[in-house]
Amino acid sequence: MDFIALKVTAASVAMVLVIVQGVIMLHLYGTANVFPWSPATLRTWHRRQGDVLLVLFVLVAYHCVTRTAVNWRDWRPVAHAVSAAVALAAVGVKLLMV
Repeated sequence: MDFIALKVTAASVAMVLVIVQGVIMLHLYGTANVFPWSPATLRTWHRRQGDVLLVLFVLVAYHCVTRTAVNWRDWRPVAHAVSAAVALAAVGVKLLMV
């Protein structure tokens, strides 16, 4: 499989998991009633899914920053590299807050 296609697939899976994370938190806060499971089960699921998201985001962002060549004349690769650096910083800040 192509390296870029692998990154796109991993990032797409991560974004779907982020949406599910948000829905789980809405359920736990009482805003939405989506899942039939207990709050304890959902909290555990939220934590484990967050661990998977952390690994996916760090791997994809690391490869976007270090392994992919950035053509500084085209805005798209620059935007990807900057977004990856911001994502890594946001994950780091979230880990420090939790």
